[in-house]
Amino acid sequence: ATVWLEIETILQNYGVEPKTQKAGGFTFGEWLDQWLETHVKRQTRLTTWENYFLISKLHIKTEIGNILLTKLQPRELQQMYNKKMDSGRIDGNGGLSARYVGLMHLVCSMALKQAVKEGLISRNVSEATTPPKRVKREFQSMTETQIRQFLTVNKEERLFAAFYLLIATGLRRGELLGLKWSDLDLEAGKMHIQRSLAKTNTRRAQFHETKTARAQRMVPLTADVVAELERHKERQEAEKGKLGEAYDDKDMVFCREDGVPIHPDVFNGKFGKLLKKADLPHFRVHDLRHTFATMMLKQEVHAKVVQEILGHSTISVTLDTYSHVLPGIKEESMEKMQAIIRN
Repeated sequence: ATVWLEIETILQNYGVEPKTQKAGGFTFGEWLDQWLETHVKRQTRLTTWENYFLISKLHIKTEIGNILLTKLQPRELQQMYNKKMDSGRIDGNGGLSARYVGLMHLVCSMALKQAVKEGLISRNVSEATTPPKRVKREFQSMTETQIRQFLTVNKEERLFAAFYLLIATGLRRGELLGLKWSDLDLEAGKMHIQRSLAKTNTRRAQFHETKTARAQRMVPLTADVVAELERHKERQEAEKGKLGEAYDDKDMVFCREDGVPIHPDVFNGKFGKLLKKADLPHFRVHDLRHTFATMMLKQEVHAKVVQEILGHSTISVTLDTYSHVLPGIKEESMEKMQAIIRN
């Protein structure tokens, strides 16, 4: 209830008001509200529900929310998608991305699909639209030289072990910030990924279960990684000793000096500062995950192994994401095969 009120406050600041019910049945806006409350809010992660809620309130309902559910036509959805691509930003500075408009289409499609199931409409009109084609996002990965430079310059930083772990294991940011010492077995050299710390639209980070069942996984740790984690733990114990009872012990591996979990945005900011300190170009925290995967594949580690370590739902996700890395590997493999044949 508190989160709902906070989001309503955000929306009021944008001047968005709920639609009133029309005669003759549900308006599409009213159905979106009911669908979000009944079928999304209690069955998805908070961050997912918040995203769908804001997309509905800020974009969909303001355009077609007053149309009766039974009268909604494909052309009205299509016109909305096209308009949002051209000039859909709330601040008035241009259009929304294909990815964001694609999420609008997803919300409409799922809501209409449920309406069909409940017999409120006879067909899902979103199926007759053409949502924008999502452009595959380009990502960067650090070179070996950049990795060494980043690690060398920032060796004595308080959160050095966190960034070392990201580079060495390819963890997602949320998985890293959700790690507890009870998830780690340093003696055996392994860690269990069981939860994630995610930011929300209300700026309150919350713990969630991992994104998929596959994301709950065991990740092996090398001796060097274990050594850095042990070094980090010693520093953390010293911080606990200084604060005493004021230390909020939540068993977090990476946290603020008082024990409180680190907000993902704060972690992003820290990474940016460390990149500048090392005189390196801009990278996103998520690019460290790409760096790990790219290095593994270039060393000819089997894609199935990389998938398991990264926690991708299927191997096709791994292959599709890193398809640009594979051509060179294929050529090298063919050369090796030719050498075997010649011998």
